[in-house]
Amino acid sequence: MIRILVENHMHLSLPELIQGALPAFGELIQDPTEPLLGFFADRLAVNLRDQGYSAQEVDAVLALNPARLGDVPKRLDAVRDFAALPESAWRWPPPTSAWATSSRRSRASCRPR
Repeated sequence: MIRILVENHMHLSLPELIQGALPAFGELIQDPTEPLLGFFADRLAVNLRDQGYSAQEVDAVLALNPARLGDVPKRLDAVRDFAALPESAWRWPPPTSAWATSSRRSRASCRPR
């Protein structure tokens, strides 16, 4: 089911699909939405990693708990595109900036005179 939703870019809400299936079970089960969503997310993460996405890329997208799994490939592509930008590179120490200047001023104002 997950693969069908993702590969066909179906814009169906997984929580709504689960809720729609609940009446078929009557009183036999309690609301399984949360456990099922967790299970589906785990399965989807494994599938996406098998497709070559990094764990960081997958975690970044799935951390938002997307209800529409058909949007996941677009979001993963957006994360990859962003990661390829020079602005996304982690640098330490950070470049001299207004933040550093204001930080020095703050420290100076705290010193006893």
